[in-house]
Amino acid sequence: MATYEYVYIEDVDVQEIISFMEGFYCFGRREVIAEPNEMQYYEAGNRLFLFRQLTEPRWVEVSIDMDELYELDEIYRRISERFSTRVLFLYKQTTSADARVALFENGTLLRSIHQVYMPHLGDLRIVQNFGNRMKFEEELNLEFPTEYRYATTDTISRTDINSIMQVFGVGPYKTDAACEYIHVEVIKSRN
Repeated sequence: MATYEYVYIEDVDVQEIISFMEGFYCFGRREVIAEPNEMQYYEAGNRLFLFRQLTEPRWVEVSIDMDELYELDEIYRRISERFSTRVLFLYKQTTSADARVALFENGTLLRSIHQVYMPHLGDLRIVQNFGNRMKFEEELNLEFPTEYRYATTDTISRTDINSIMQVFGVGPYKTDAACEYIHVEVIKSRN
């Protein structure tokens, strides 16, 4: 089961983003490691947020262990408002074909497209198509069906995700020798 989930925050320092997010989560250990280690902190039953600063163009890349797909929308909105910037969220679950593309800018969710596989119907469905068609969609010639319509093919494919990343200058698989991964433990509550 492969999941591709990327969050990119434009033209902000990685430490500012970590400090801002600390206002919403209880952070524990922090380690700077040259390679990502997605299993870090799981032995303690905690979550991992993985940050790195990209330099050309200047974006913060965040990989987040999400409990649910819309969990961080309000935080992304607030980040985009607080730092007067854009936040690009890209998610693709290759096994189920679930996918989401969202763009926040200056405190507003401008665009959100969400594709879900409906096992009882045996088909894909666009469950959210919010906002006006964006420039990146025109550049890539992407057409998303109207909300709640069936998607006859994988409407948001892995190739689309890679193409969107390239339009925004962040990938796919952006590498930067100067970048290190900041592993931040997120303490789960023990209710």
